[in-house]
Amino acid sequence: MLAETNLNAAQSCAAKPGEPGQAARTDAPEESAHNPRPSRPKPSQTEKSLRKCAVSGDSLPKSHLIRFVADPEGLLVPDIKATLPGRGVWVSAKRTLLEEAVRRNVFARSLKTNVILPSDLIETVEALVAARAINLIGLARRAGVTVAGFEKCRAYLDGLKSSDTSPPIVAIAASDIAPGSAAKFFGFLDRLSPAIPVHRVDLLTAEELGRPFDRERLAQLVIQPGGLVAGLIDETNRLAALRDGGTATTQSLDGGNE
Repeated sequence: MLAETNLNAAQSCAAKPGEPGQAARTDAPEESAHNPRPSRPKPSQTEKSLRKCAVSGDSLPKSHLIRFVADPEGLLVPDIKATLPGRGVWVSAKRTLLEEAVRRNVFARSLKTNVILPSDLIETVEALVAARAINLIGLARRAGVTVAGFEKCRAYLDGLKSSDTSPPIVAIAASDIAPGSAAKFFGFLDRLSPAIPVHRVDLLTAEELGRPFDRERLAQLVIQPGGLVAGLIDETNRLAALRDGGTATTQSLDGGNE
């Protein structure tokens, strides 16, 4: 009888919410067809492409970072293409931040598991990024959009017009050629119209630059505008932040450098 009385009382309160004893009301508006629950804004494409560096805490485009995963044995593996399955941790593609990540072992904390750090981790990352850049140069060669050698590059640059280049061209001088040769090559770029965007690179050795062309060495190379340029700019920018010596800079349309 007591249980039945309590049930009747509860039903009475529910049927008459204005009477004393009713459950406390909230100030939140009732959800209905005329007053739907506010939805959380969807992230933009730019936001989707951002990842947080585990060392600096900065949110950066994925092309500015290196992703790491742990293999089944717990060995930390650089995921240069960011395609490997499993939980990953992102670190800015800067040698100083990677060195700090190793020193503090932020990988174990971020991956929430013990990991084995290879002693040559940073050197491996640098070699993989360089190999990725060289592979893209090889793809450009097979696509027929490369100009190799000093004289051919000079002829191409002399005939270049601003209307020919919507994306930047990529101009590469080997890092280990004579300073005078590099200065002469880049001098042709300085005489181009400021309306022609150019990504300048002097990071790869003549031996590395010659690999995609089956040559022992190659000193100068120009890659014409096309779909491969964006990826090559990303990889050479990452390599510049990892490799001591050498630069990769893009002359913007207003004549400045980025």
